[in-house]
Amino acid sequence: RFTDSVGASDIAYSDRLALMKASLNIILKNPFGVGPGVFVRSLAGNPVLSASGQLLLQPVHNIFLLLISEYGLFIGIMAVTAFCGYFIWGLFNSQYKVYTFCVVLAVILLGSLDHYLVTTQQGFLVLMGLLGLVGLPSIVFQRSVS
Repeated sequence: RFTDSVGASDIAYSDRLALMKASLNIILKNPFGVGPGVFVRSLAGNPVLSASGQLLLQPVHNIFLLLISEYGLFIGIMAVTAFCGYFIWGLFNSQYKVYTFCVVLAVILLGSLDHYLVTTQQGFLVLMGLLGLVGLPSIVFQRSVS
């Protein structure tokens, strides 16, 4: 039973790796992006097969690669840089540096391991909530000082 679950995780890992490689191929072929929400359709030109031989029709499990694939190198890198800049701003301007660091780390880990933060409504609400939490302590602290 344990070996079955270990094997399944290896398959999931290889499937995610295959989608990441496909994402990098899409970025190289389309430096201006394939368009918002078109990542899965763009896989039709270069189908990705899972380790078990099934067709993988799903977004890459990395929001950073997904944004760059869909919006292009320029806009995607600007968006990723804006997110990182906002998190760094929150980290240095917050009275609660450990709290802010934990939120930043959560977004980076979740964003690196899955796509739901930008592909589902609930995930996007979680992302916006986390972005709000980064700026909230510094805004509250500034108001209480005034």
